[in-house]
Amino acid sequence: MRIDLVFALLAVAVAFVNSAKVLFMPSTLYPMHGYTMKHLANELARRKHDITWLEYGPVQSKTTLSKAVKRVYWPVQFDQQVFSDIFVHRNHSVHDQLWDPHFDHPNEQTTAWLASVRLCDRLLAKSKSKFDQLVKERFDTVIVDDLYNPCGLLQVALKGKFIKIPCSVYIYWSMTALRTESAWANQSPSPPSYLPVPGTKLTDDLNYFQRTFNLASYLRALYIHHHIVLPRIDAIFQKHYPGVAAAFDIERNASINFVNNPPIFDFARPYMPRVNFVGGLHCRNATKLQGVGFTMIVFIEIVYFYQLSYTTLLWYFQIFF
Repeated sequence: MRIDLVFALLAVAVAFVNSAKVLFMPSTLYPMHGYTMKHLANELARRKHDITWLEYGPVQSKTTLSKAVKRVYWPVQFDQQVFSDIFVHRNHSVHDQLWDPHFDHPNEQTTAWLASVRLCDRLLAKSKSKFDQLVKERFDTVIVDDLYNPCGLLQVALKGKFIKIPCSVYIYWSMTALRTESAWANQSPSPPSYLPVPGTKLTDDLNYFQRTFNLASYLRALYIHHHIVLPRIDAIFQKHYPGVAAAFDIERNASINFVNNPPIFDFARPYMPRVNFVGGLHCRNATKLQGVGFTMIVFIEIVYFYQLSYTTLLWYFQIFF
């Protein structure tokens, strides 16, 4: 009887050791962020890990999660109508132009960052006690969306400052390709001499004038993030938690950086070992093709043909002609 009890206790201990507590903090401004992260959350829950999914914002996302995932939602509203029009009602004039192939929205990312800073400030003003309670809860891993989630950064910083035992693994997950400011934060080189800055519509075949424009775009991206976005985040942090680490230091000290992009879809570039390309995580596994049937290939090309390299154009023509 005693031996059976010992084995039962060992089984419980092994199950406890093998189970991790993981906190997911996706941004709620765009539904695709939560949709991408949910697949990892559901898989970890299927493997019997203790998963907490935290969202804050004006509207809870419609992301479908496993019943084993503990879902937490903190409602907080924008204090400016323009942000509500853009991210809640989606009736801003800019939405009428999104399907125009010639329409550019260069300020989209900056606008979303400023909106997320306002949300974080209002969340801390309204629900600081709940935020502090979550800070005191120990997690083995914290996974934070690297776009539009300043309160996620703050959660990581406070766990290290006030608990004294920070989370074992802090994952900073980029929902896009490896952006200029993200590469700067994780110390991955982004040479503007041949690596086009996102949004410039350039390729890696650059002439002198394109390299000059690309360098200016590179400096602009860093300036916006470090002199417009991060100072506003730091102001909110110091307002509610004086002495907490700077936002850039929190970004730079991630344990692992996830990039939601397959490496073959990015330009050839150097990156640090802690950067992991996880694009396609939400895709269904490939299945064996049937012996009889046909294959349809569809290309959705977002760049103009005159911008494609000669090798790419030749490859297209060899397929279809």
